[in-house]
Amino acid sequence: MSFEQTVPEGGTCEPDAEPAPRILLPAIAGLIGLSDAERALEITADRTILYPAMVKLRERARWMGRQARTARAPGLMVSSNPGNGKSSLALYIERQFKIESGNELNTVLISLAGAENARAVYGRILVQLGSPARVSHRLSDREFLVIRLLREANCKLILLDEMQDVGDSDNERERKRVLRCIKHLMNTLQLPVMVFGTGSTADWFKGDPHLRARFSTVELPQWTDPVVLLGFLKAYEQALPLRNPSDLAQLNVARRLIQLSGGVLDNIVARIKNAALLAIVEKTERITPDMIERGEFRPDKCFL
Repeated sequence: MSFEQTVPEGGTCEPDAEPAPRILLPAIAGLIGLSDAERALEITADRTILYPAMVKLRERARWMGRQARTARAPGLMVSSNPGNGKSSLALYIERQFKIESGNELNTVLISLAGAENARAVYGRILVQLGSPARVSHRLSDREFLVIRLLREANCKLILLDEMQDVGDSDNERERKRVLRCIKHLMNTLQLPVMVFGTGSTADWFKGDPHLRARFSTVELPQWTDPVVLLGFLKAYEQALPLRNPSDLAQLNVARRLIQLSGGVLDNIVARIKNAALLAIVEKTERITPDMIERGEFRPDKCFL
């Protein structure tokens, strides 16, 4: 199950002088009485914490997907180092569009992991549209099918995740061919596109004059400011089914998490989850600083 929680307005919160009353999300409060194994399963589940940068990108996606069709469809590149939440953001945007549209297929999320050529890119899109391409299909056949099916689905936004896998290909000719495919979809269907990638992906998008004019770039930075992290920690604690307050939103905790994680969001979340599992195993029902230190790995024995 995935729970959503919003970081307090402004993205930060002041450290508490005294322990705050235990506050849990309504969906989590009902889990407190469950067994250790059941609560541990919930701790390991994915959850969406809407920190400020994520909220801004969600709203930009809404503008892109809901605006009137234009001859110059807009593009947005979301760039960051691995582990900083790009794929989670893409999944969240896709899920929100489906919820808001009554589950219509008007937003298509494509993972390009391992897709190093244009045929593979079109093939991934066809799979998501429910019409897998045949091996015998030429590139032009796949292109025709993709355009027809996206038009029939009234697709309003396409999300291309793991774009760096195309960019890392040694075959520059194929890389340029994939860029031409993206341009063709945007021009033919007047279709906005959001691209998620790492490293130099944004640079080779900028290397194409047409895409450079269409795409703006937003970077998801590493978490380096402990004050900014406080809001995230306070929101995340509300999604943990522990019976006692951990008071994670403390500057010393935030600073140490940044040091231990290198500022990578996935590493921060993994530390918190592992520490929460230790809190159940050791019967404290709260996360202590020592558990944060030992949270590189999960408890030695799996009790799920």
